[in-house]
Amino acid sequence: MSAKARDFSEKQVTEAIAARDRALSGTPKKVLDAFFPDDIKVAGMKLYPFTVATMMLMEKLENPLIRKGSQSISIDHILRAVIILSVPAEQARQLVLEDPAGFEATVWALADRIAPTELGEIGERISNHLNAAFETVIGKGSTKDKKGLGELQSPDTGSDGPQS
Repeated sequence: MSAKARDFSEKQVTEAIAARDRALSGTPKKVLDAFFPDDIKVAGMKLYPFTVATMMLMEKLENPLIRKGSQSISIDHILRAVIILSVPAEQARQLVLEDPAGFEATVWALADRIAPTELGEIGERISNHLNAAFETVIGKGSTKDKKGLGELQSPDTGSDGPQS
């Protein structure tokens, strides 16, 4: 349908397009990043968006990465999150719920590929990925407080060595 068929003048259409373009150019980067994030890779695997489905899977596994101010985070928690986030949610659900042995084998296979020096960066990328999902959520009665996951702690490696 043309602009005339809807009783809009060419001037009105031009003004509407200009208004839309101004609105889009003024969208805060945080909002754009939350809806259209850059691809994040961990251990060579692209992470899929953090969704309610992936959150539910992590809850089922009692993974503390999704709880603000949670107890210490282990290497196992981080690697399980990587596996869940590295496949589409439906595939992750099938792996976790219908093939627990396969999920366990996949976690161990990932662990075999990662050097200890990579753990800090992997933990940071997972933390950023999960927190980005909450970037645009604002706490009740506030324009500044976010209901995010908070800062994730370094994995508990059981050693006294440096933890990133």
